[in-house]
Amino acid sequence: LFGSPYLSGMNYGDMEYGRVIYKKNGNAFAAVNTMDKQSSQGSIGAGAAVFTQTATLADEERVRIAHRSEELQGPGTRSGNLAIALADGEAEHADEFVLTAVPTDEALSDFDMAGDGVKMMSVDTTASQIYITRGSSRYSLLSAVDVEGTVGVGLHLDAAGSYEIGIPEDCPAYDYETVVLTDNATGRVVDLLDAPYAFNVGDGGEIQGRFTIQFNRSMADDAAGITVYSDSNGDIIVDGLTVGMRIRLYDASGRMTANRVAASTTETFTGCERGVCLVQVIDGDSEPQVFKAMVGR
Repeated sequence: LFGSPYLSGMNYGDMEYGRVIYKKNGNAFAAVNTMDKQSSQGSIGAGAAVFTQTATLADEERVRIAHRSEELQGPGTRSGNLAIALADGEAEHADEFVLTAVPTDEALSDFDMAGDGVKMMSVDTTASQIYITRGSSRYSLLSAVDVEGTVGVGLHLDAAGSYEIGIPEDCPAYDYETVVLTDNATGRVVDLLDAPYAFNVGDGGEIQGRFTIQFNRSMADDAAGITVYSDSNGDIIVDGLTVGMRIRLYDASGRMTANRVAASTTETFTGCERGVCLVQVIDGDSEPQVFKAMVGR
């Protein structure tokens, strides 16, 4: 019995060579020969498994499975979960992790054997990898992340070059208002729901503490009473502030375009560029809040 070793589904053809597998079909099992192009259309979903049999004189049998190289030939497998992927400009495939953001009273801070997964780092040091950090541990799957907090993102990069962190195209992310990535090395802040974040590194190795991800409440659900909107003039108005709060504006590329301390309960930003804008509101040592505004001027 085996399943996909990755956090996404795999096609039957991703296995190293032809093999007979048995998949559940109602109360019976249907046999599939993965060498038969007509009958082998299908996939093993993330978290699902199939049976196989083999003849060997060895003590064990290793089944090598490649990263999926084409669209999944079966139904989607990530309902309710969010995948974040690292793409290497020189590599054919991306590595990824999966998590789910939940309300604070449902969040977990300790390892949950039933829902979390520890990151098994590849022994292939030429593969760039991405993982979630919590304390001193690395995870590939976290099932209950606090939607009001942040999580650290760690990377193992095989070499210098260009990379992207983003949400895979086949991942349904409609449960999330914003998924904000902060690059602490450059100060850039982007919403991964709009586009992946591209960055360069001058050397390979381990990168920890540079990137964090935050899941933000929608404006309608914001208990602090802060609202952000753009008016007909193309200005951005931030209302419901407390004097002394810091407000920062970022354009779609993550570049900071304004940085101000609130002098009143309402602050207006003029001369904003057309398009998506992220507004970060910081109140002392509290977790920053991030809102999205669309400037249509």
